[in-house]
Amino acid sequence: MTDSVRRDIVDGWTLEQVVGQLFCVSVGHHTDGSYGFTDTVDEVGRLVRDLHLGGVCYFPAGPDGAQPAVIEAQLSALQAFADVPLLMTIDQEGGLVTRMREPATRWPSAMAQAAAFGGPEARWSKVTDMARASGRELRAVGVSQTYAPVADTNVEPGNPAIGIRSASSDVHEVGRFVEASVQGFAEAGVGSCLKHFPGHGDTAVDSHFGLPTLDLTVEEWYERERVPFAAGIAAGVDAVMIGHLRAPGLDPSGAPATFSHAIVTGLLREGFGFDGVIVTDAMDMAGAQLGEDDRGRSGSAAACVAALAAGVDQVLMPRDVREAVAAVTAAARDGELDEQQLRASAGRIVAMKDKLGLFDAPTGMPADVERHRRLAQMAISRALTWRDPATSIRIDDDRPLVVLHDPEPPSAGRGIEDVPTVLADTLRGRGWAVEQLPLGADLPEGADVILVTRDAWRFDAVADQVREVAGRVRVALAARSPYDSALVPEHVPMLLSYGDLPGVGEAVADALIAGVAMGALPVDLPSPTDPSTLRWRRSGSAGASPVPAVTIRPYRDEDRAAIGRICVRTGDSGGDATGKFFSDDLLPWIYAYPYVDYEPESCRVVDVGGEVVGYIIGVADVRDFARWWEEHWRDAFAARFPYDPAWTDQERALVRKGLEPSLMVSEWVDEIPADLHIDLLPVVQGMGLGRALIDEFRAVMRGRGVLRVGLGVGGRNTRAIAFYKSLGFEVVREFRNAEGEFGGYAMSIDTSEGDVDAIGATGH
Repeated sequence: MTDSVRRDIVDGWTLEQVVGQLFCVSVGHHTDGSYGFTDTVDEVGRLVRDLHLGGVCYFPAGPDGAQPAVIEAQLSALQAFADVPLLMTIDQEGGLVTRMREPATRWPSAMAQAAAFGGPEARWSKVTDMARASGRELRAVGVSQTYAPVADTNVEPGNPAIGIRSASSDVHEVGRFVEASVQGFAEAGVGSCLKHFPGHGDTAVDSHFGLPTLDLTVEEWYERERVPFAAGIAAGVDAVMIGHLRAPGLDPSGAPATFSHAIVTGLLREGFGFDGVIVTDAMDMAGAQLGEDDRGRSGSAAACVAALAAGVDQVLMPRDVREAVAAVTAAARDGELDEQQLRASAGRIVAMKDKLGLFDAPTGMPADVERHRRLAQMAISRALTWRDPATSIRIDDDRPLVVLHDPEPPSAGRGIEDVPTVLADTLRGRGWAVEQLPLGADLPEGADVILVTRDAWRFDAVADQVREVAGRVRVALAARSPYDSALVPEHVPMLLSYGDLPGVGEAVADALIAGVAMGALPVDLPSPTDPSTLRWRRSGSAGASPVPAVTIRPYRDEDRAAIGRICVRTGDSGGDATGKFFSDDLLPWIYAYPYVDYEPESCRVVDVGGEVVGYIIGVADVRDFARWWEEHWRDAFAARFPYDPAWTDQERALVRKGLEPSLMVSEWVDEIPADLHIDLLPVVQGMGLGRALIDEFRAVMRGRGVLRVGLGVGGRNTRAIAFYKSLGFEVVREFRNAEGEFGGYAMSIDTSEGDVDAIGATGH
């Protein structure tokens, strides 16, 4: 059925049905809202039935309300109350604004996504992948529209409402992010919504608590704030959300955009030729409040009438929906509101529902959550950014550490990670002596300090504490807002993570151990000494420092120690092996050092600004390698690891392999003589480097007349198994223990040319 046919059904509706379709009410809590109803499933369901409501916006209610199974059950129950399918909406931007959480995938913020996949050599396709994956998980539980992506450009460092919800301080980068996101949501069958028109990024007031002002001329707006919205509309976005903010340069009356005919109808509807749904931001917010009007309507009801008069199609989350529906119905009967305009708005909403397939039998869309989690974690790792791209710092192996941190921020209930604790625990687990202390504590002598901040700039007392100590730390981490940068002197190396989601603490540990962060700075940052001066420029902009180049190059002798560190950090079938053996460098003596000592010309390393973060090693003939080991390496290994009765069974097996090189010669060696091992630190995974390394190694072997290359991978390392299979590796043999439990594979691939895109790999 076409959009026009679906819109035509509105012609037969009563006025009450039309008006009800224009309202979207919340289930669960947004703020205390001073609601005139109880926002439980049963109460909202009765409102849907009685008032013919068109949509429901989901907010988690109760401790389990963010779980997908709970959301699916509640939305299904609500749909049963509706004669016309409900538009089920949710705020699922990523970062802190995430209503559906674990066991669903936690996606990084827009700014983190831009840092990971934006910059001068942008690969926005990964942003599309994340939006598609997020949409599939939403659609699987019954959500049909997400209020994302954010199209605001965060140019104001002191913006309390947007910040890392925006992709960048550059309008064109935000536009690319928006375009990529809209495409991904559409591919998942989920409606998208740009927000907050005409632009909330250059404001310093949170519209939840006040009325911001966008102080731009029409000309400035066209060059700046307009660009991302134009990109999203051109990409086919389904809806645009109006922000509760004043823009006197766009409407000289000073009316908030929500109630401005000049902005809603003149600028958005007519200026863009936009025929999608225009929706208000939540009408329970402080920025949407009006006083009681001369008709005796409450401020809440009067605001709903005023928004529709301005040209809005859908009213989101009024404080008292029964009162608001009655007021709008009366205004239409009295001629204050144009009934035909309201019917046109209802038609747009119905058309969007039809486009999203809500009138059809639900088909369901499988969501590969495990794959999605890998993509999200890779993005979190890749987003880590040095404030100064010229930075290269690696924590010392032999110095104790202190993780010094600010107080837990007020938004801790949003499912964030306690980054200081996770970082400290991760580093302890990898062999460091670490003490965790709050700001203001006495610092021990002789320790390197890692300072962690989480929106310290928002709180004057905390900001002062950070400034007092920041000049004496080894390295700082802005775990949430990059604008904490203004509190830390220029000479201190500083990492930015753009959100404290689960996985950030471990990713930061990886970056500090490797000395590498791969993110491209997505925003301009002011000088700590002069806030009016931009000290660090967005990557790719004029005056910005270059991002360290990623290269694959031949092995050099000075790379040996770095390869050993990487081998340990990614050992034990893809998990960190530090502290699991009597000697932390047992693994490289088995899996890395012999290879580069025996046949260094076959080795390639991944170099990021002079730091080695990955490698591939191997040999052309395992039999000759075993002979060399017997003659040259075995004695050195035995001297390095004398017998210890405290060895575990796993350690005994590794040492036995080191002392008996014949164990490496497989039964299929005549067919597959060549062997390889590959390791990449998480900080560079997802760049196609694993594929490129394997292709280079295959080319080396091909040039030496070798037809096939083999490798072994442990059964626990399912990610590496999937990666190798995606490249065309075939299983040669399956390993099982005496009890029949699966232990891993021997795999091989021919050396002919060809490649397949994949996320990356670790494994021995």
